[in-house]
Amino acid sequence: MAKSRRIAKLSAYLRPHWREASLGILALLSVNALGVYIPWLIRAGVDKLSTTFSWNQILHYVVVIVLLSSAMWLMRMASRIWLFGVGRQVEFDLKQRIFEHLLKLEPGYFASNTAGDLISRATSDVDNIKRLLGFAVLSLANTVFAYALTLPVMLAISVDLTLAALAVYPFMLLLVSLFSDRLRKQQAAVQEQLSDISELIQ
Repeated sequence: MAKSRRIAKLSAYLRPHWREASLGILALLSVNALGVYIPWLIRAGVDKLSTTFSWNQILHYVVVIVLLSSAMWLMRMASRIWLFGVGRQVEFDLKQRIFEHLLKLEPGYFASNTAGDLISRATSDVDNIKRLLGFAVLSLANTVFAYALTLPVMLAISVDLTLAALAVYPFMLLLVSLFSDRLRKQQAAVQEQLSDISELIQ
């Protein structure tokens, strides 16, 4: 229940910027599609040149691969500009809302809450949301597209090699689960220290 509420809040932050987020996700889809197609094209070119070699064919494949790689680079840059831009815009909106809300509070609120805590929430916490809605969305979409497009091609080439390549994943997931809790606790400790430093400076 709490998770669904948090997801609903994050969706509300993203809703005003759905166009930029959609463009960034579509750009990531095209990047991953080209990332799968270019090696396939190289393989097809090598197979063809091994039977009928000619410099014109080499030039043709080189030009096509360079153009596709350039398009892939442009789309990758565009995806980062759009998605990271959404994170920055959400950060700006949140800080504006926090500032407007602080102006409406009674003086007693500031007497019971330290300036360090307020500064930490307005900077560190909002910065974490910016990362979540920028880099995390980009990484999640990129991972989904990469596996959805790459795994069928890998399985078509060799089922045994694909299963061997995926055999390390359970160990990786175990390591991530072991270290994620420790990282979360350390991040909370860092935020508390930032609050103390801000209070000391104030």
